[in-house]
Amino acid sequence: MRTCLQPVCCLVSTECYCNPLGSIHDRCNGSGFCECKTGTTGPKCDECLPGNSWHYGCQPNVCDNELLHCQNGGTCHNNVRCLCPAAYTGILCEKLRCEEAGSCGSDSSQGAPPQGSLALLLLLLLTTLLGTASPLLF
Repeated sequence: MRTCLQPVCCLVSTECYCNPLGSIHDRCNGSGFCECKTGTTGPKCDECLPGNSWHYGCQPNVCDNELLHCQNGGTCHNNVRCLCPAAYTGILCEKLRCEEAGSCGSDSSQGAPPQGSLALLLLLLLTTLLGTASPLLF
């Protein structure tokens, strides 16, 4: 059996040594080339396109600590997943774990600040902004 040293010699049944994790087939296509899976490139489909990382084939980056950041103290692990603190879940650690379980309540120690605190913060921000523009009249 001939190997695929030149694309001209390849037939569909000829071994091309395409990477089985990055290629759709392990043999050449009708044109004499390996057909790469999404996110994969290279003559043997063993390289990743930008925005992808090799993890049992090329996988889209979930996080990269440059543009795609894990939230709420999560850490990026091999660009393919965020390791979240115990109180958070989700692809980027963006959800409170208690929200997924439907157990976030006012007595929960996890979660967002009480709404009264948020309202007070917004009021302070608003008065500060308005105070710099014009005096407040009460």
